[in-house]
Amino acid sequence: MINFIALAQTDATLVERECSEHGLDWKEVWLLRGEAMMQEQEVPAFLKAI
Repeated sequence: MINFIALAQTDATLVERECSEHGLDWKEVWLLRGEAMMQEQEVPAFLKAI
C-alpha cells in the first residue's frame, strides 16, 4: 500500500520508490492525489467565489 504520508512529502524519491514497488507511475499517482486534494479542499469553488 502506498504510504499516504509519502504523497505529502516534497521529496519525490519516497513516492517514486513506493510506487515502483507496485509497478505504478509515481508522477501519475502524485498528480491524481493532488487533484483529489484540491477537490476535497473545495479549491475550485473557492476560486470561483473570489
